[in-house]
Amino acid sequence: MYCQKCGTKIEDISNYCRECGFRVNPDKEEERDKLLLSVKPKFDKMVSISEIELNQIVFTVIATVAFGFYTLEPLSQTGISSIVVPIMFALYGIIFFAMSTASKYYLEKNTLEKTEYRFFKNKLEYFEGFSTMEQKIVKYRNVTEIYMRRSVLQKKANVGTIVISTPMTSMKNNGARSNGVVLKNVENPTETYKAIRKLINEAE
Repeated sequence: MYCQKCGTKIEDISNYCRECGFRVNPDKEEERDKLLLSVKPKFDKMVSISEIELNQIVFTVIATVAFGFYTLEPLSQTGISSIVVPIMFALYGIIFFAMSTASKYYLEKNTLEKTEYRFFKNKLEYFEGFSTMEQKIVKYRNVTEIYMRRSVLQKKANVGTIVISTPMTSMKNNGARSNGVVLKNVENPTETYKAIRKLINEAE
């Protein structure tokens, strides 16, 4: 193929002439940058509440023990009934667990509302996060595996989680890091999974 402006011989896959910079293949570039699929996760309160995480349990235990000893130790020396102490500890545990669950609920709801996954011909662009916004691009050629999983509650809500594994590292809502991109609570997950898999396979 030759440049229409300066006549320099260039490769067929090139979009610009290396000599004059003329755009020689605009159609291919526009096709590559055309949005083919947009996926936005759905927030489901029952699914969110059911997913108890380790950091919630750790927070509940530490906060209950610390606050319990701080407030109940002085009371125990006043002759308070021995049965009151475990009851108060249990009450503190319920309160702190409810607080951690409410915080997780709020964070996840706002995170999913601001999250979007955009699939193009050769790449995935995604924007996710609330407290920490993350924007990245994943080339399909770097995808090593793609799979879908669904919990019982996710099936009832007609949502699922699609995992696109890559060598890259991404940040989860709870601060943990994972390899790849996790599309959480995707509506119509089976159809969406097939569409994403088709895009990735066609790009190989």
